[in-house]
Amino acid sequence: MDFSFKYPGARGTKYRPQIDVQVKSWRDAAGAGDAWGYRMKARHFNQLAGAFDIPRFLFLVVVPRDVRAYTLADDRCLKVFRACYWASFSGVQPAWETPGDKELKVEVPKRNLLTAESLLGLMTRPTAELEAS
Repeated sequence: MDFSFKYPGARGTKYRPQIDVQVKSWRDAAGAGDAWGYRMKARHFNQLAGAFDIPRFLFLVVVPRDVRAYTLADDRCLKVFRACYWASFSGVQPAWETPGDKELKVEVPKRNLLTAESLLGLMTRPTAELEAS
């Protein structure tokens, strides 16, 4: 996992809510219809698929082709160009039979735009609710 987002519990308790995130950037975004068709290595997919005590998500950052166009920063803001989308594979079986370096195509719903509000939702919604969305 690349990042953990967590809120500290009461003194001496576990962090709750908490999520783990694997982040991938993609400059050749493709996907017809309602989902991005992203290709990722099986070993990375297997780190996300299935049930975990702490929910795990793929954050897919769609970026411009030119690295110099990724961000704009000044003393008032940091703006990241294009967008980030999330996907949950908690209800999906891992692909253990697939060699780790072989790529698998996963769908990342375009409606799952990552915003401050949706990040909070990922942290507070039950996993079963995320699987249905």
